[in-house]
Amino acid sequence: MNQRDQSSIGDYRRTKPWRSALAVLVLAGAALLSPVTAVAATPLPTPTKIVVSNVQYDRFSVSVGGSTTLFYSVYVDGRLRIGLAESSATKPIVIAGLNQNTRYDVQVQRVNPPKFLNSSALSRVVPVTTSTYVAPTLPASPGNLTASGVTNTAADLKWNAVPSAVSYLVYLNGVLDGSPTGTTYRVEPKLNYPSGVLPNTGLTPGRLNRLSVAAVDAAGRQSIVSEITVQATGSPSAFPSTPGSLAVTAVTNRSVTLNWTASTIPSGTVAQYQFVVNGIVTTYTCQIYCYGATGGIVGNLAPGTTYRLGVRAWDGVSRTFSDWAEVSATTAAP
Repeated sequence: MNQRDQSSIGDYRRTKPWRSALAVLVLAGAALLSPVTAVAATPLPTPTKIVVSNVQYDRFSVSVGGSTTLFYSVYVDGRLRIGLAESSATKPIVIAGLNQNTRYDVQVQRVNPPKFLNSSALSRVVPVTTSTYVAPTLPASPGNLTASGVTNTAADLKWNAVPSAVSYLVYLNGVLDGSPTGTTYRVEPKLNYPSGVLPNTGLTPGRLNRLSVAAVDAAGRQSIVSEITVQATGSPSAFPSTPGSLAVTAVTNRSVTLNWTASTIPSGTVAQYQFVVNGIVTTYTCQIYCYGATGGIVGNLAPGTTYRLGVRAWDGVSRTFSDWAEVSATTAAP
């Protein structure tokens, strides 16, 4: 090959750079098609420190490991019950919805989120037997509850003493107002109020107000409330309408499902709803403080027990609330 021919070949290579790029791609493709040996994930240590506690008729708690919080799956009778939960010696996992007086076999598996590339073998079996449900014995309800001196914002209450009571809880329109130790109490606007009591402005003028009292014994058990209604003086302001067509749609041994029709509220916005259990507005959680909903589940009830259940509407803009209608429902046996 002469010098001119060699020069021509060099010129050709320089003017066709895509051929070199193509060769690189071919080599890369061949590398991708070559067999790749997978690297097996290293199994995690099998859990050994497993402690079962707080065994009740329908639930128990499982604590796994030492002081470090790690992730685990929990199997009950060979079936996955909790897919992913954190636990340590001081952070138990609650297993609920069980039958009373029943043996369950519990196993725990350590997992490694978020990709779950490796896990441990199942632990040894830890047997647990739930207890038999025993209905609590509640104090008697205070008798002869009366109100006097009713104004637009205040009223004086008195009631008969309950022999086993160490204190009483007074509720205004279903919300805790005070906790006296005696058998008299004045409902009125409060500037300074005890811990656990919501700030209030006393009776709502110009409308019926619900006043109720429960007895509390030395074990902290609370009676069913005694309740009266009083008509406050003064001119009423606008407040939400009472939710309508309240109905029970499902019952379990720990919960009741309610449906109702929507309220009309003064601000014209979407109503919030609060469940009322035996005359007491329950704690405001996402389960029972339903924004714009017309159905929900009243939970944390006792089995085989009859409840008075209600729903009231709350207007977060005008900060007014409705009265409530009630239905009776009995939870299933444990």
